[in-house]
Amino acid sequence: MSDSLVYRIARAPDPWTPPDWASAPFSNRYDDPEGKYRVLYACSQRLGCFVETLARFRKGPAELAATLAAIDFAPDDDDVPPAILGEVPLDWFGNRMMGTAELTGSFVDICSAEWISRIRLQMTPLLKSFGLTEFDASTIQSGQRKITQIISRFVYESGADGILYPSKHGHEFKNWALFERDNPREPFKIAIQNAEFIRPNDPDFLECLSLLNLKIGS
Repeated sequence: MSDSLVYRIARAPDPWTPPDWASAPFSNRYDDPEGKYRVLYACSQRLGCFVETLARFRKGPAELAATLAAIDFAPDDDDVPPAILGEVPLDWFGNRMMGTAELTGSFVDICSAEWISRIRLQMTPLLKSFGLTEFDASTIQSGQRKITQIISRFVYESGADGILYPSKHGHEFKNWALFERDNPREPFKIAIQNAEFIRPNDPDFLECLSLLNLKIGS
């Protein structure tokens, strides 16, 4: 697998179509806080794509704890009781596609020492407003989207075409935030290769179900 290949799951007919401006303002991790450019999210691994997309179907901690408390099973049992599993709705497959593209631009590794140092200089005056005393890699991965969106704007203004960042679901997954540029012929620095509908028997999909304790709904 080429290190420059990335994957994205989104709705048919084109998973690389950016979100409609009618849905703005956008609120994902590295979206523009000023709402002037759009961002596409992708992953270097197909499995990571599934994990990022399907994690929302997991049961939340409170719901999971309540379900576990109501089930009588051996604590050393290797199998998770089926009743505690979240479900991926069967109709989820109807119009979802996996797109493949090749990165063609210049991207920033946001958790590299160089970029943590550069961003720290920009973020230090703002730390107090976020209840922080220091900026480091853990700040980037804290999930505070107001912070990561400010970082997005700073990186965008540096001229980079996007951000490489580790997944919160496992650092073996390399995620990408791809910036839209004012270029009608190539708004995102990718060369689209293909797209295919997702099948319920896709090996990476099935591995994702196992990782996230999910099952396919009826």
